[in-house]
Amino acid sequence: MADNTAVAREILNQIGSKALYMIGVKTPSAIIESGVRIKVGAGAKHHHGGKVTHLEVTLAGDDTYTFKALRVRGGKNPSVKTLSETPGVYAEMLCAMIRETTGFATSL
Repeated sequence: MADNTAVAREILNQIGSKALYMIGVKTPSAIIESGVRIKVGAGAKHHHGGKVTHLEVTLAGDDTYTFKALRVRGGKNPSVKTLSETPGVYAEMLCAMIRETTGFATSL
């Protein structure tokens, strides 16, 4: 399996720096096993209700990605709630998934 940092870098490259800028990402919030978790800008709303705070993209064994929309809360009672999970996402579908999940445009 590839190095986690290299996988995270490749995922971010496939999404694109302009798309990341447009959804309010300053830096990846966490490099996770086989992927990356990024914090999105304020105002992202999930289409099933609830506020999206983070997106998680992980590499699957078949060279597709698993895309998750999360609500992460800190403070005294920290929690991570998965709002949606979509397996089998191809690299060229990542920006469309971000647009659909957050409501943020990823291109001009």
